[in-house]
Amino acid sequence: MDSTLLNTLPLPPSALSALDAAGYETLGDLRGLPREQLEEYGIPSSMMQAIGASQAPARAPPLSQSIASMTQGPTKETRITTGCQPLDVLLSGGLPFGTALEISGPPGAPREPLAMNICKSFVRAQKRVLFVDFQNMHSPASIRDTLSDIDYDKRSVLYSKILDLSHLMQFVHSLPGYLERHPPISLLVLSSISNPFQNAHVAAKNKIGLQSVIRAALAKACVSQEMTVVSTSQLSTKVLNADGSVGNYDTGAKGVMVPSLGDYLPEKKSYRVIVSRSSPNTGELRLFSTPVGPGTVPHVEYSFDDL
Repeated sequence: MDSTLLNTLPLPPSALSALDAAGYETLGDLRGLPREQLEEYGIPSSMMQAIGASQAPARAPPLSQSIASMTQGPTKETRITTGCQPLDVLLSGGLPFGTALEISGPPGAPREPLAMNICKSFVRAQKRVLFVDFQNMHSPASIRDTLSDIDYDKRSVLYSKILDLSHLMQFVHSLPGYLERHPPISLLVLSSISNPFQNAHVAAKNKIGLQSVIRAALAKACVSQEMTVVSTSQLSTKVLNADGSVGNYDTGAKGVMVPSLGDYLPEKKSYRVIVSRSSPNTGELRLFSTPVGPGTVPHVEYSFDDL
């Protein structure tokens, strides 16, 4: 019984992803773990007795966890599950705390559900979240509905709605003071951050300058408070010549879809993922960039059952 593989048990995908990222492989690895720790991994209370949860302090990592996973890269304590197993695989085991993740995609791609999954992971871990809506797609009530299956302090999720570029820049300038007045905020969600730029029709030169201001503010928050940033944005078409240089519609050989915003995320601390749909129920997640170069897994497939 103790050698039963966890992926054969009726556990939620988010729980399996979190346990895999932490190095747990078999039912025996979980024997004796505190109930509170099992709850953090998203294991249903109905399975606690079968697992054999205890009230004892957490023990050392299980022997089934490889030496390499304990000595290389962020550990389970420095990563959090995204709530989507394919996305966790793409990010080598989850999203590291204190980094930024942009999720871009065309209309109809599940950008917002992926961001909300990450929000749920932070709330489930009893961490404070600031959710900023730039497209009037969410409300405090809709966020509460999404989190209704979690027992949490409603005051731990803060909400703000910003619909134009001037108010976005005011928010960015006031962010350091806001974080000081509402400590500690562990996750900042920027939902549809590309929308204010598209509505304002900003010139390219000014757009680059504004994005550099945003990048500096987010970098300071990530470094000084280990705050994690998750943003969603749309895609835009980039026209390339045959030699790979930027072209126009007269000279360009092909058009490719890329994130609509440029370098607005902290340098060397950011992941950019493009999500697309290949059918009504399936799609692909692709790494556009990472803090350290190409990822070990450049793309993965997902189904809507993973969300």
